[in-house]
Amino acid sequence: MFLTPLLERFLRSVIALIFIAAGIYTFGNAQLFDRLYIITLVIVGIFVRKDINIILVMSLLALQRINEEIGYFLVDQPHVIFKIIIYALAILGCYFLRKDSLKFLLYPLLIICIGAEIYWQQTSYNAPLIWWHLFLTMNAVLIRKLIWQRELWTKRHYPHIARSLDIDYYIYELNLVYICANAAVIIEYMVRHILQLKDYLEVYYSFPYISHSMTVLTLVLLLDQTIKNINSRTIKA
Repeated sequence: MFLTPLLERFLRSVIALIFIAAGIYTFGNAQLFDRLYIITLVIVGIFVRKDINIILVMSLLALQRINEEIGYFLVDQPHVIFKIIIYALAILGCYFLRKDSLKFLLYPLLIICIGAEIYWQQTSYNAPLIWWHLFLTMNAVLIRKLIWQRELWTKRHYPHIARSLDIDYYIYELNLVYICANAAVIIEYMVRHILQLKDYLEVYYSFPYISHSMTVLTLVLLLDQTIKNINSRTIKA
């Protein structure tokens, strides 16, 4: 049984409103939201288990989340070696992105971060966690690159069922926004800790709202794409 266009739009709107409400309710409660995120991916995975296109999109979203959890674990580790590894990976990532237009943002950002870290190390300054936001930036760059290549990879291995999805574009653009948001946090860190403008915290306080809103929007878009695909497949059947 398939949904009529009107009923499909209604269902998509209701689910979007439910998840927006859930996003508002779970703001500030990371554990609860993580459970919602995982449950959503699992449920969607069950319904689209035969759709390699959405499965790959979900895999990339899961990869981004797993990387963030690993990075968050490292935040509490005092060892300098972890920081060195993050910067080494960032340098490697920038090398592979030397032909990407994002290099005009990432190269100066990386140079500024490394320069600041060296300066703070030499002056025994209690350095802020700028490497954490650099890590989030490079993680978003990685997912953005992979989502761009997802359709090409699928066509190479599954030529008869590969297709582009609206959510490919949405995730690609959302990660660009996320990259810019993290870059803004890093720049604000520099303003506060190098120019000693301690009261400048606008981006710092705004970032959790931006980050949470983007993750909720990603889930809404994933569910919206899933409903459209399932209904379309049902009609064809």
